[in-house]
Amino acid sequence: MKNRRLAAWIAVMLMVQMFSVGAVSVNAENTDSRAVKFLLALGIMENDANTGKFWDDTPVKRSEMAVILCRMFGFSESPEDTPEFTDVRDEDRAYVETAVRNGYMSGYGNGEFGAEDYVTNEQVIKIFVTVLGGGPLAESMGGYPLGYLNAGKR
Repeated sequence: MKNRRLAAWIAVMLMVQMFSVGAVSVNAENTDSRAVKFLLALGIMENDANTGKFWDDTPVKRSEMAVILCRMFGFSESPEDTPEFTDVRDEDRAYVETAVRNGYMSGYGNGEFGAEDYVTNEQVIKIFVTVLGGGPLAESMGGYPLGYLNAGKR
């Protein structure tokens, strides 16, 4: 049962990443607003504080993916005593450092995480394969990105 729920979440996150969704008003009654209300109720995602809208036409940023990941799987986020990355906002730092510390995400080196870069489909697949325990299999199949893509297919 647990694997089925995780597989469903992976599918949802891949779809969210692949398709650009227009800004959605939570007060509207349509299919998009029901999905939005569901994600809001679970505490996985939030409305934009400035616009009051759930989404805009841009893909998910790497820092946003770290927040979504920690919230989706209930990881207790905690920052490092000495910040590892210089390009992460303070409000995202604990989520990013938790995702990196646990091996679900990684930075670019030289103190850069790429917080404002958009997460790619390959990165999303690597994250979820790793969360589901498929990292060793993926590494044995060639590592990132093809090993993780093949492990994800399994």
